[in-house]
Amino acid sequence: MIIGAMNKRITLRKPPETEDGYGGIAGDYTDVQTIWAELVKTNYSEQQAAGAAMNRAQLQFRIRPRKDIKRGWHIIYRDEEYRVDVVDDTYSDRTLIIVSDLKAGY
Repeated sequence: MIIGAMNKRITLRKPPETEDGYGGIAGDYTDVQTIWAELVKTNYSEQQAAGAAMNRAQLQFRIRPRKDIKRGWHIIYRDEEYRVDVVDDTYSDRTLIIVSDLKAGY
């Protein structure tokens, strides 16, 4: 991982953990931390060849290794909110996060 390539600021947001008494979750997402990230160019041809679902409203970020981020978290990037779809933390030197735009409805 090239640290100099991590030139984007993202804010990690954790989902609420308080139950609403009706089987759901109450509350709002809370900010965990604002960190540096690298925005990775999505290779759609590679996804298509692998048979993976493709979504033009997806972004990929590389960050320093973290084990606490889970699917369902949100990320704020450039005043837009994204939902975390995939977290790949199998590498020792980085974590890859794939997010989709909440406005796109995917």
